[in-house]
Amino acid sequence: MRDDHLRSPEFLDVDNHPTIDFVGTGLSQRGPTEWTLDGELTLNGERRPVSLEMTYGGFGPDPWGGTRAAFHAETQLRRDDFKINYNAMVRAGVAAIGTTVKIEIDLQVVQGETLPAM
Repeated sequence: MRDDHLRSPEFLDVDNHPTIDFVGTGLSQRGPTEWTLDGELTLNGERRPVSLEMTYGGFGPDPWGGTRAAFHAETQLRRDDFKINYNAMVRAGVAAIGTTVKIEIDLQVVQGETLPAM
């Protein structure tokens, strides 16, 4: 029931906005293992600039003969920036959910050929 509610028009409205897209616009190194990945996030039909604070976790060979690098990324989003304005109240009159959402991403990148220009 919770997942269906999150898919509803009160939250992500997946019937009208079935994907969440992120397009990177820049990458900058802040320290030996710290990076910032800037980009534009499209969520719920709204596009906003977002910066992902990334920590480099290392690299090495994978079982398929490739090379992978690991990163952990975090950011916080404000729900209302993406037109997610659900504000159900609990019995005590306090908002049932917060105004911000913390996003955490663990990712691996695979060394390979350069993608063609778009």
